[in-house]
Amino acid sequence: MEVEKGEKSLEFQAQEISSKSSTISSLNSSLLKANADLQTLQSSHRITASQLSVAAEKLEREEGDNEIYRRRNKEMAEEIEKIKKESYEKEEERRRLERKGRGMEEEIKE
Repeated sequence: MEVEKGEKSLEFQAQEISSKSSTISSLNSSLLKANADLQTLQSSHRITASQLSVAAEKLEREEGDNEIYRRRNKEMAEEIEKIKKESYEKEEERRRLERKGRGMEEEIKE
């Protein structure tokens, strides 16, 4: 009976060890899969970080270009206003001379 009890105890221990070994094997597989997923995410993160860096550099260049365009537009708007003012002044001078010319014509007729 004692031997039988020892055999059952050994059999039980063997089943327990087998069960734990299976659990360890399953956990190991899960860890390997998680590690592979982590490596994939890290690789993806590096790619994304690189893409963000390139996009940031492009945006900085575009902002610089936009500042140049804004400055040029402002200069052109100032030049247009200057030309409009000169044109208005020349038109006023033309009208003044026209009135003066009509006045001289009337003086000559008299």
